[in-house]
Amino acid sequence: MRKDEIRKRLRAKRIQIYDHPRLVLKGTFYSVWKKPDGGYIKTYEVEPEMEATYPSEQQVWRWLKLHLTGLPCRGIGMAGLELIEKHMAREEA
Repeated sequence: MRKDEIRKRLRAKRIQIYDHPRLVLKGTFYSVWKKPDGGYIKTYEVEPEMEATYPSEQQVWRWLKLHLTGLPCRGIGMAGLELIEKHMAREEA
């Protein structure tokens, strides 16, 4: 599946797409970012004093799938689109 097809499906679900290159997902109370040196970081917006966590790619993919299938989602960034494209290519192979 190509990026333009993925974008079209996300827009149909009314999920906002952010042009930020490192943003993966904006959930209701948190955001997931791709770190420049690899890996991911989850930050909390409601309680900023909560410590950030460093989830695996598989955990980030599970969260992304949950938000794509119905959990409230404020948007997806460019790193999120790349992750979707990567996993869709695996499934199609």
